[in-house]
Amino acid sequence: MAEKPEGLNKCLRDFSEEARELYLNQSVPYLELPPSPLEFYRDWIGPNKPCIIRNAFNHWPALSRWSPDYFREKLGSKVISVAVTPDGYADAVSDGRFVMPEERSMTFSSLLDVIEGKVEQPGVYYVQKQCSNLTEELPELTPDIEEDIPWMSQALGRSPDAVNFWMGEASAVTSLHKDHYENLYCVISGEKTFILLPPSDRPFIPYGLYPPAVYRQAADGRFEVDEQTDAEKVGVFVVVPWIPLDPLDPDLERYGSYRGARPLLCRVAAGEMLYLPSLWFHHVRQSQGCIAGAASLLPRYYLTTTSLILHHYYLTNNATTTSGRARAASLVLPHYYLATTSLLPHYYYITTTSLIMLLPRQAEPGLHRWCCLTTTSLLPRYYLTTTTSLLPH
Repeated sequence: MAEKPEGLNKCLRDFSEEARELYLNQSVPYLELPPSPLEFYRDWIGPNKPCIIRNAFNHWPALSRWSPDYFREKLGSKVISVAVTPDGYADAVSDGRFVMPEERSMTFSSLLDVIEGKVEQPGVYYVQKQCSNLTEELPELTPDIEEDIPWMSQALGRSPDAVNFWMGEASAVTSLHKDHYENLYCVISGEKTFILLPPSDRPFIPYGLYPPAVYRQAADGRFEVDEQTDAEKVGVFVVVPWIPLDPLDPDLERYGSYRGARPLLCRVAAGEMLYLPSLWFHHVRQSQGCIAGAASLLPRYYLTTTSLILHHYYLTNNATTTSGRARAASLVLPHYYLATTSLLPHYYYITTTSLIMLLPRQAEPGLHRWCCLTTTSLLPRYYLTTTTSLLPH
């Protein structure tokens, strides 16, 4: 993509700075008790802000039961899916590819042997499958937890779409990314460390397009990278949009825009719950053998165009049609997201055909509002995904 004009860069920087000044916290706040559904929606879901909640699942038997000995007794022979990588980085950019882990089937006891150091194996092991693996692969553990966290489900009007289980080695790292889900991360034992960036910091976060690949462990123990070529056989070239930057060691010479980001660091200890709003960027590490779970819900509403939304501005093309109206198109400025619309009602966007200029909202009162959003405060929030309409959930 061509270099953005300086005026646009300034607006993006100003937008991020205003979000920090208006409503974002400088650190992730703690709540000593779980909120009511109304408080959760009003104070955290609506403003799209994370928080750490203590004493939210003290009644779960998992807090006292879940341990290696308990898992061996209850799940020892159970075959589960485990992600294995050479360096702990699964679903991450490596050597110009988006590399996914080897998904290996093994018994729970074998996984515990690796995590506890009883058996030495090349690679880093991590249970990380996010397809409701706790309820689908490990239903024996569901009596120990609460699958449906009442105040979350009541606030969002639905039950969780997925309930996931994570356990692995300290070397396992979740690379920087974002999800379209509202997440509640519950740490049962150990500790997780999150680096968080709000959606309004998207202008500073680099993206690239990478061919997909998968790690495979050879017979001699070395890991090889197999490129995914199935799509090429049917004449389709597939690439994955991903963030190449490592926030633990950012390459600021290559990704200088990241200097404008303001990441938050938070640690979630055993017995604590992190509310991570949708579209927040996050990078995750954990202590050795950390056990955690999460309930994930799709938001109520999501907007399906990947255009830029800015308050007090229209996005419009320099060129116009013979009728004097701006030409509409799509996918010109992907991956920019608004953190919340509840604080910024009555803003508009318009998609364009080429590099655009920003016009103040009052500059052209007669401008035709292609694909415009009006009174966005009528809906709780908006999310950007991949299709073409506003869908209720």
